[in-house]
Amino acid sequence: MRDTVFLENLRCDGASHGGCQAECRIYWKEAWLRRVDGGVEAAAVEREAASTGELAVIAAATTRPAGWNGSDEEFRCQATEAFRATERLRGRDPRQYAREVSSGNLPLGRVLRVLARALWWSVGRRTGLRPLLPMKLAGAPTFEPEKLELQPGEWVEVRSAEEIEPTLDDGASNRGLLFTPEMLASSGRRARVHKRVERIISERDGHMLHLKNDCIMLEGIVCTGERTPGMWFCHRDSYPFWREAWLKRVAPTLPEG
Repeated sequence: MRDTVFLENLRCDGASHGGCQAECRIYWKEAWLRRVDGGVEAAAVEREAASTGELAVIAAATTRPAGWNGSDEEFRCQATEAFRATERLRGRDPRQYAREVSSGNLPLGRVLRVLARALWWSVGRRTGLRPLLPMKLAGAPTFEPEKLELQPGEWVEVRSAEEIEPTLDDGASNRGLLFTPEMLASSGRRARVHKRVERIISERDGHMLHLKNDCIMLEGIVCTGERTPGMWFCHRDSYPFWREAWLKRVAPTLPEG
């Protein structure tokens, strides 16, 4: 993707997309932004506010409102249109990793460290020395902890690999929800529950997906793109979805000091 940036702490709230709860980061073309030093003139703000209504109408028309194609549950958003807005990259093309450093996205040391780990994982998988998930996966899940009915604001701890392992099938999933190496890296980490997720838009076809089973977002835990083959250095910072079986309720963590 060219000439595009993310802005800090700005995510889609799903209000214009059927209440989707994925909270994706929003892409901004540089043509939509201007660099400021200290503020914007009040007159300029008033002029832009007057044109906001017209722009909102144009933007709303892109979301495929109720009745489009005979369905009121199909939407169009930046996530569903990402393939149209981007160019495919080959994982072995070194230019993309050089751009991570030259653009200031990442320090050289971090890039080299991740790529070295990626090489080791690749060799390990091909030789059988190291599977992508260092866990024994066989057949149907053999363990399912009691339902926690977690609510936003509660504190939890991500279970260890040994505790999570018996909740997964041979595809590393629990009732269809994949457990990934990115998530394994958070084992033992404590965080607050951000929300329970019940509906998200499918990035593949824009259909609204209604989640039947428990699905949890945790505050401050996002996918870094450093442990998933084919997604190295992805900066979307997407929230992983967690089953309650992978978490345990803990006492609130007190702030230091």
